[in-house]
Amino acid sequence: MIEILGRVLVSLLLASCCVVGQQQSVAFLDVTVVPMDRERLLPHQTVIVDHGHITAIGPAGKTRVPKGAQRLDGRDKFLMPGLADMHVHLNVHGKDGFPRNEDYATLFLANGVTTVRICGETQAYLRFGSPFQRAM
Repeated sequence: MIEILGRVLVSLLLASCCVVGQQQSVAFLDVTVVPMDRERLLPHQTVIVDHGHITAIGPAGKTRVPKGAQRLDGRDKFLMPGLADMHVHLNVHGKDGFPRNEDYATLFLANGVTTVRICGETQAYLRFGSPFQRAM
């Protein structure tokens, strides 16, 4: 059950990461929202994201979806804020000895981590750009 829930969360988190850079509105339809303000779930919700910002959350079927919005089916899925890792070192190296920060970034996103605080290794981060943005 936990593995299935993890896959559902990951799929919605990755979809939401792709939404951030889009100009088009996106509607998550009939999704269960995990609001994180206290221990609860909000089932059967519609969440509207416009230009990377949540603009509406309301009951499915009663929340207006903007014309032309991309519609994502959220039935039997959960939508939650991205997680944050506050202690990250970008010094992962592959078998060839070169940094593989892109793989590291993908691993974070696959586990729901959308924000990281980099500790040290500033030169490695600057030298290879932002692997986290490329992974999204």
